[in-house]
Amino acid sequence: MHSTRVATFLLGAWLATSLFLDWGAFQTLGLVDTVLRTPLAGASVVPGAADAIRGPGVEQARLLMHHFAAEQNRYIFESWEFTQIALGLIAAGVLYLATEKRPLPMILCGLMLALVLVQFFAISPELSYRGRQTDFPHSIDDPKTAVHNIAPNDNGVGTLNLLFGITEVAKLIAGVTLASYLFYYRSRKRKRKDEDIAEIAKAATLRAGQGPVPS
Repeated sequence: MHSTRVATFLLGAWLATSLFLDWGAFQTLGLVDTVLRTPLAGASVVPGAADAIRGPGVEQARLLMHHFAAEQNRYIFESWEFTQIALGLIAAGVLYLATEKRPLPMILCGLMLALVLVQFFAISPELSYRGRQTDFPHSIDDPKTAVHNIAPNDNGVGTLNLLFGITEVAKLIAGVTLASYLFYYRSRKRKRKDEDIAEIAKAATLRAGQGPVPS
């Protein structure tokens, strides 16, 4: 298979999987409230789930389910980031051969790989550590009013999520730019090849029309 096609396939798989996992992570956390509302809407809908939720209480069930969804997302993204490192190295090698050692595709692929490394080594470990603390807010008892409140742990998780989102968007932009360049490069290379074939055919026709050269 042509190296340019292999590079395009690897890049497409990289971008498509990233978009799918980003969308899936967003949907997973949003489904917690949907799942909680469904069994409580009527015992005839999901009676077993309704009993399980009413036992510990809706708020405790929400915390536990949200923690489970967040843990699932953390595991998936950690595994995907590790896979992206290997995928980025392979794609860089294929691009080096496919684009005739041109600097722009290597720079874009290197930028994507660098962003993944930042996520894997700097953002995601800290986000996982602090996120597990945020999943279960600490309790506050007000001695004056004897009211029991739940206070969220403000430990920078929002900032880390923002940084992760910025690096993810930057990676996708670099990937789309690289994909556009590959399509342009392929079309230009194909056009140049067709022109070379036309020139060879024209030269052969001219030689055939001249006939044998007299000795």
